[in-house]
Amino acid sequence: MSSDILPENQVTRETLQRCFKSAFLKTEIDEDGDLRVQSDFGIHPFVMIDEDRKLIKFMSLFSLKENIPEEDKLKLVNKLNDDVILVRFSVNQPDLLVADYYLFYEEGISTYQIIHTFKRFAKITVQAIEEHDTEDLLE
Repeated sequence: MSSDILPENQVTRETLQRCFKSAFLKTEIDEDGDLRVQSDFGIHPFVMIDEDRKLIKFMSLFSLKENIPEEDKLKLVNKLNDDVILVRFSVNQPDLLVADYYLFYEEGISTYQIIHTFKRFAKITVQAIEEHDTEDLLE
């Protein structure tokens, strides 16, 4: 399946799950119905579909330690976003760092591109956090 093209109308949670399984990546559907995929880098990103905009979203969540000043959180996020290409970082809740990336699938997408982009997302996210969380803000 790694070189197959998924037509736009076949990009579903179930099809993506089969795609990841065919690449020997473990998957699960969580209690909210979201697809989670175990990466080779120790994180389990969510893989979601925005059907209206024809986007596949990769997203990882990281817990921030308690009582961290807002300025320190923003400094980390700004540093990550200044230095890291491909992944976007944000703090949407006081205790949560979000890493995400969107992949466009209008008119179809290759399964290779999905898997390759997922692996690249996971690798870049983990490396960026290891490199830039010098103040040890993440749990």
